[in-house]
Amino acid sequence: MTGAEMLKRVLPRMAKVPQGAGVSFVDALNTAVGIFFERLHRMRSEIARAQFSAVSVTGEITALPADFRGLATNELSLLDAAGVRTKLVEMPFGADQDITGDPVYFKMAGALSLQILPAPAVTYTLDGWYYSHPAALTLASTIPWSGLFDAVLADAVVVISGAGSVGAVIGSMRESIGEMVDGVIASRTITPRRNKLCL
Repeated sequence: MTGAEMLKRVLPRMAKVPQGAGVSFVDALNTAVGIFFERLHRMRSEIARAQFSAVSVTGEITALPADFRGLATNELSLLDAAGVRTKLVEMPFGADQDITGDPVYFKMAGALSLQILPAPAVTYTLDGWYYSHPAALTLASTIPWSGLFDAVLADAVVVISGAGSVGAVIGSMRESIGEMVDGVIASRTITPRRNKLCL
C-alpha cells in the first residue's frame, strides 16, 4: 500500500477532525511509523531487521547505512571477493587496538560508523543484521512492513491527525499506539498445540 492509498482509506475518518486542529496526513503517517519502529526495535523484533547489503569495508572505519539504528546481533562477518567469510567478534574492553593481520574485531565508532581491527588490507563486504528505520514517507512511498500493520497504522494516523500537534502524540499517545503494535505481534505468533495423550 502506498501513502496515497492509505490517505484514501483514512480520509473519511480524518474529515471528522475539526479544521485547523490536526496534524497533516504525511506528518501523522511518519510519526506513527516512527512510534511503530521504536516499539519493534525495543521488542527486538525481526520485523524491523534488515541485512547489510553493499556495505563495502575498505579501511578501519566503515560508514553504515543511513537507516541503521543498531545491530540486531553481534554476529558480523566480512566477505572477500572470492566469497570467503571472516567472522568478526565484538572488541573486548581494553583490547589492544594496535594489532596487525586479518580483521578480527569490530566495535561501534559513532552512531553510523563501525570500526574494524586490524584495518582490512583488501576490500570486503559487510554481512550481518541490523535494525532498519524506515525512510521518511510521502504519498508516493510504499508503507513499510509488507502490509502487516496497515490497519493499525491507519488507526494511529487518524488518532495522531486529530491530536493537534505531533508533540501531543509523543507525550500522551505513544504507549497506546505501541500497544497496537503489540496486538499485531501477538496475533501473528503461533503457539504450538498441546496434544494430550488419553489412556
